[in-house]
Amino acid sequence: MMLSMGLSRRENKSSASLMSVILLLWSSGMMSNSGSPVLSTKTVSALQGEKVNMECVQGNKTEGTTVNLRNSSSDQLCYMRLGNFTNLWANSCIHRMNLDYDKQTQVFYIVIEHVSLRDSDTYSCTLERTIPPPTVTTGQGQVTLTVLASPVVHLSLATPSSTENEMMLVCSAWDFYPEDIQLFWNKDGIKITGKTSNDSLRHNQNGSYSILSSMVVPHYEWNESTQFSCQVNHSTLKMPIVLNLDKLQFGSKDTSTLLLTWILITVLVGILAVLATFILVKLRFGSISQSSAATVKPETAVTHPPQQIQTDHPSTIYLLLDHYSVSA
Repeated sequence: MMLSMGLSRRENKSSASLMSVILLLWSSGMMSNSGSPVLSTKTVSALQGEKVNMECVQGNKTEGTTVNLRNSSSDQLCYMRLGNFTNLWANSCIHRMNLDYDKQTQVFYIVIEHVSLRDSDTYSCTLERTIPPPTVTTGQGQVTLTVLASPVVHLSLATPSSTENEMMLVCSAWDFYPEDIQLFWNKDGIKITGKTSNDSLRHNQNGSYSILSSMVVPHYEWNESTQFSCQVNHSTLKMPIVLNLDKLQFGSKDTSTLLLTWILITVLVGILAVLATFILVKLRFGSISQSSAATVKPETAVTHPPQQIQTDHPSTIYLLLDHYSVSA
């Protein structure tokens, strides 16, 4: 009886010791159900155009370490190789991408310059120990990046409608993400309902969205004291965008007449400029011709006085007669 009780106590002590070892190994990370490091996941959002710095994976000090950064398509974006987590042996990344390492916290960061909507993706970092061999994966991390874009808002006076008693106002919001947006009209600060028309939301190739809204305004409402405005609300905005439009900005109901007048004035100014240039060139060419003619000297002919020519002939005859008489 005493022997059996002693054996049972020894078995309980050995099992308790084994359980303690298992718990110790589990808490220290040396043992897991799958035998691979636990994957850490994070979610980050950023505004288009910003610089993003995202924590990806944390490592441990080893003789040699490599880090690979890939996107959801398994394309390699960055490769870094370190020795003792202090000496950088190699670092290669594609455009606007980079890997950064904090020596104090031993954390690797993904850095992206000037993020765009196309950078929205899930990025994975794989940390491997290469020295001492064999190569072992010691850390894995995933970061899901969502890039947001604020709307670009324009307010304009469109071409008058078919009836000259109406004007059309157009408000547009471009290149925003996500797609949820509020766009409405105000008249003197009061929201207008029932007189506006919104086009369907358009999905752009870069992943953003755009929308147009129009409103027809009768001419009797278009006076100096009336102000129309377009207001846009979006999740990326700290406060709504409000653009105002009044008669002083775009003129009276004779906008088409004023536009035609400005076109005629522009054409006339262009014609006058061409004529002035032609006259200046003509005058300059004429002055150059006159100065060239004044510098040319006429040829001078050498002539003998008539009296000298007449007196030369008799003397020549007398000389010939004297010559022949002497010889005779």
